[in-house]
Amino acid sequence: SQLSNGDKNVLLVKTDFQGTVLWEREFGGPYNDIGRDVIALQEGDLMLIGTTSSFGDGVADMFAVRTDNEGTAMWSRAFGGPSLDGGSELIQTGPYTVMMLGFAESFGSGYRDQWLLEISLDGDSLWSSTYGGAAYEESQALVRASNGDLILCGHSASIDPVHAMHGLRIGMDRAMLWEQHFGTVGLHEGGEAALEDGEGNLLFAGRGDVALMGEDIFLVRTDASGNILAQQQFGGEGDQWATDLAEHTDAYFILGNSVQDGDMNILLIKQAK
Repeated sequence: SQLSNGDKNVLLVKTDFQGTVLWEREFGGPYNDIGRDVIALQEGDLMLIGTTSSFGDGVADMFAVRTDNEGTAMWSRAFGGPSLDGGSELIQTGPYTVMMLGFAESFGSGYRDQWLLEISLDGDSLWSSTYGGAAYEESQALVRASNGDLILCGHSASIDPVHAMHGLRIGMDRAMLWEQHFGTVGLHEGGEAALEDGEGNLLFAGRGDVALMGEDIFLVRTDASGNILAQQQFGGEGDQWATDLAEHTDAYFILGNSVQDGDMNILLIKQAK
């Protein structure tokens, strides 16, 4: 939602199945506050995550808001340090806990790292860790595997300075089980979405350069241990990239965008297994 001064607030909207708006709620302050993900909690309340420049200690912080099922805020919290931090996605990990994925420049191993932060349903910080190398990492997707492990997907410039797709698996004890960088050294790849399929394999999707002449959808399928089973690119004229993944019966669905002649369209691909 745009403010009169040009900055933004987080906008939360509830509609019925016909798309009729039932209510709208805004969260934020005088500066830029951006929403990235929202989930329904087991209790029926809602929780959202994003990035705030209106609250907290730094240039920007991870922003979390818990609301009731009518969108009325129960609490809001900013998490971070003196530099640029923010939030990307969140999932409920237990009856009383939520795990949030974001990025951190205020702490970690380098310029910017992927950041996991577990909080209680009351907004109290319980545990956190950063993942990445000396250069730039970007957080995009967080999913929970069937055994409770956490799968992270994003971008990394710590192995390939031009960027690689970055995939990680974090165990239920919060230890990192493996970390992989997918792509071709010298070309720009990045991860935007992750999925565990019905066979326990993992899919990572995002974008990848085509010999520095444009971008195609980049899809990587691995086994549960991160070993590559297949790599594919989909695209054509202009730039294409993936933003989400789904599985249904005998196929995967890849959602993304396609840009041709400066215009952007929604792109949906069905791929047989």
